[in-house]
Amino acid sequence: MEKKELIKLYLQNVDKMFGYANMNAYIDERLKKYTKYCQSKKPEEQIIIWLKLLHENFGKKIVYLGSYLALQEKDMSYLNNAFNSAVTWGQLTITNSGCDHSIHAWNILPHIFCANRFRDIEKIFPKENGLSKNGLKSACSITNLVMYLYYQEPMWKQYVIDESKEFLQNKHTAEEKAVINGFLALIEKNWEKFSLELANLCKAHRKSKDYGENPFTRKISFLHLDCITLQDTCIEKKLKILHFLKMNFYLRILEFIKKALVVK
Repeated sequence: MEKKELIKLYLQNVDKMFGYANMNAYIDERLKKYTKYCQSKKPEEQIIIWLKLLHENFGKKIVYLGSYLALQEKDMSYLNNAFNSAVTWGQLTITNSGCDHSIHAWNILPHIFCANRFRDIEKIFPKENGLSKNGLKSACSITNLVMYLYYQEPMWKQYVIDESKEFLQNKHTAEEKAVINGFLALIEKNWEKFSLELANLCKAHRKSKDYGENPFTRKISFLHLDCITLQDTCIEKKLKILHFLKMNFYLRILEFIKKALVVK
């Protein structure tokens, strides 16, 4: 799909996404909320109220806007800033929901990967917290796989592998299984399998019927590192995303993951 088609899809679906049509729309909404809820309050109260206003979907809306602006303006700083904003605000605004640190697996971890902020794993998954035991099963498994890959704690290895393989034996979405199979491949240092699972992951997301998904979000599956392809699409104006995927996307991701997650 070419850049102008992605731009068209964004504009067609932005209202359904409750997103921002452009940067001015984003700024206007922020100003209105600040004026209405925060301006008359003391500085300490302003901070508390502002954090409450930035709910969980804020990160997604920002990244989608960043993707659109990066394509529209041919300026990758928009996407880079969007990912970094999503990571920062996600850590500030996601609160306790009855889960342990696994709550961050689907909400913040993908943004951390896309923003290349791997050291933030230490903030959302502190080693002293130990492995995740409470939360969505896929989130617990993902959290524990990433913690083992990052910290390389030998005592965790067998538990993490067994937990993930047990998860794969039960009925779950293709997306969840592809993520977990991909991380297992990293533990095994099976780069060919990881490449295959990344392809399965992107394919599964493009078929997702989850709440909030639409034709644009299914194409821009930033949750699965697809947005990295947009960087080269913006630099090489005529390059199609599909062509880039076939030519060098997997090799680039493989080398990136090897250095960032496996080699300490």
